[in-house]
Amino acid sequence: MFEECEKDLPDLYAIEKALQMFNRFCSQLKNEQLTWTQFHKLSEKLVKEIKVNFEEEELTWSIDEILPLLIKNIEQQRYEKSSIWINDIKKEHALILTMLTTEANHLHSKAIKPPPFITEHDIKDLSKIITQIEEHLNKLAIEWLIKKYRELPYTAKTNFLEVAKQILEKNSLRRI
Repeated sequence: MFEECEKDLPDLYAIEKALQMFNRFCSQLKNEQLTWTQFHKLSEKLVKEIKVNFEEEELTWSIDEILPLLIKNIEQQRYEKSSIWINDIKKEHALILTMLTTEANHLHSKAIKPPPFITEHDIKDLSKIITQIEEHLNKLAIEWLIKKYRELPYTAKTNFLEVAKQILEKNSLRRI
């Protein structure tokens, strides 16, 4: 049954070597810490490396056909992860008007540190969300200041207003 299989061993070793390289290729490209620019540069580098390693070998499949498919598949996974991440942010953001300061700050912290795999399209959406979160946080800060101001005794209120007036005057002079 296994007679004269010795002649097939070099081909099998080449296939094993190719599969190991493809596995390493995919593992490196699946690194979620890669930005899109890093991903594309790495994929180009790895494609060249594999082509050089197998330019003399005859494999049972075409490297020129399989590598673009692997890259496309991994790109699709990255797009899906980006979409999942931004949709989670959008779900939380939908509740922004009901959020207290700590919740809004937590969402803001997450939003300003997107994962490296986020797509340009999702970054545009994220930018709008961050602006809205910051506007809400500013509104909450003003409401907190007003509440605290109302709690002050009369003399402290007048002192506060005097200091606020000086700050406003100083800031308006800086703009000139």
